[in-house]
Amino acid sequence: MMRSLAASVLVIVIFASVYSLSVDESVTSVLKEAAPEHILSFQILPHHELKERRRRERRRLGVNLDVEIEQEETEDELALRRKHRRRLNSNGDRRQIGALYQGYGTHYLDLWVGTPPQRQTLIVDTGSQATAFPCSACQTGCGKSFHLDPPFIEAKSNSFSRVDNCSDCLLGRCGSESQSCNIFVGYAEGSSWSAYEARDMVYAGGPHDQSLFERSIAEDDTFTNGDDPVDARDFSFELGFGCQQQLTGLFQTQLADGIMGMEDDASSFLNQMHKAGSIAERVFGLCFQRQPLASRDGTGAGVITLGSVDTRLHRSPMVYARNTRPSGWYAVHVRAVYLRQGQSDHYVRVGEDSRQNEEVYHVDVDELTLNKGEFIVDSGTTDTFLPSAMEEPFGKLFRKLAGFEYHNRPMSMTDSELKGLPTILLQFTGSKDPITKKGIRKSSRNENNQVDGLVGDLDPDHPHDVLFAVPSSHYMQYSYQTRKYTNRIYFDQDGGGVLGANIMQGHDISFDSERGRIGFAESSCEYGALAGFEEANYR
Repeated sequence: MMRSLAASVLVIVIFASVYSLSVDESVTSVLKEAAPEHILSFQILPHHELKERRRRERRRLGVNLDVEIEQEETEDELALRRKHRRRLNSNGDRRQIGALYQGYGTHYLDLWVGTPPQRQTLIVDTGSQATAFPCSACQTGCGKSFHLDPPFIEAKSNSFSRVDNCSDCLLGRCGSESQSCNIFVGYAEGSSWSAYEARDMVYAGGPHDQSLFERSIAEDDTFTNGDDPVDARDFSFELGFGCQQQLTGLFQTQLADGIMGMEDDASSFLNQMHKAGSIAERVFGLCFQRQPLASRDGTGAGVITLGSVDTRLHRSPMVYARNTRPSGWYAVHVRAVYLRQGQSDHYVRVGEDSRQNEEVYHVDVDELTLNKGEFIVDSGTTDTFLPSAMEEPFGKLFRKLAGFEYHNRPMSMTDSELKGLPTILLQFTGSKDPITKKGIRKSSRNENNQVDGLVGDLDPDHPHDVLFAVPSSHYMQYSYQTRKYTNRIYFDQDGGGVLGANIMQGHDISFDSERGRIGFAESSCEYGALAGFEEANYR
């Protein structure tokens, strides 16, 4: 789904290139550390892997494996698992594991709605406020031949309620002839949806293909640690959402059923979850991978963390840029843009080689021209869109380093040619406290050169700014149909831009509304070790 900054345009594109990073020994040691308190981390977890994990757990606990995993646990088994969970939670952690999956260029999360729960798959969108999906009364363009799930059936949920009091509207507004809270969202390219406002119990994540209705909430007096998807329902809360009655345009043909609004707004999923007390802070993280295809069975593609930051995902310290908007969308100030020659096989490694800056070239466009508009970090936009004023100086430098003209036409290239393309470096204005790694002071310019992700001597006047790397494997998208690559960064904005899902990948990005900042840490976005899986590939 692509949305231009000015026109809010939605377009569906299928991602078709592979990106993965191995987990080295240093990362493995980090994964063993305890995560911060009150974190809900959602993983990629197909049900067959969940079953195998549960079998390994039962084997460790001495439980009979002849009993099918789906059967209800006996009291002895439940006591053993509670004891095991208490041991895992001795540090007081509270976080949850669910699933992020690959959609058509976007990433989606399972949301289980109602009593008993019905699954709805939702695009995680930092550029939207409302959470919405089709309901049973939807008559026009409801995506029934495209979406993963049938519309939500209100009559089958014992906890469903329609918001019929105008004073209770959170997402919509009452019409002149109706007491219902009605919602309409339209886009310049013609896509739109309309809905009425409703409320129901929800939980995110859990097994991809079965609900947790049989599992009671809070079976004991200990916090669940969230590493086990069967604990997902412990984080249930009542959500206000849009029950969609009509869809047009690209909302009809997307793979996911609906949309999960994650803007910093009272009506967003995150802020409703926080208000309900399910998470401690208005903080969440997105860590995207890009998979070659989007299977209807669910293709694992990253991690979402709700409530705080989970440092076990990080290959570098998380460094923070200032969020330039007090509410709503999340935006950064881009101070400068650079190209780094022939190093697209890794990210920002400032401290490893002091000569690295000799291979970095500044794109000749001034800061004021760059920031005539806002730079939005938008997970609901497939591609990246930059100011048109950048096109000429960027293209000139790109041609010098790459040896060919910058364009957005499909082209053939080898793996070595892909890796030889320049890495794009974006310099974001740092927050007041840009570093979270303990023991690093911010007074010395040389010390900033030892922090991966900070600008350091590349800009001596602003050494605490964030340096965000976009390797060629992220901005070049491979098509298995044409066997060609296409550059997915476009220069078509009057000012400012949209930093979309394609360049967000390979980083754990923290959206911290509590402190007005956006954090960036390099990551493989693999959840296997974090979830306790032995397999390196758990899809």
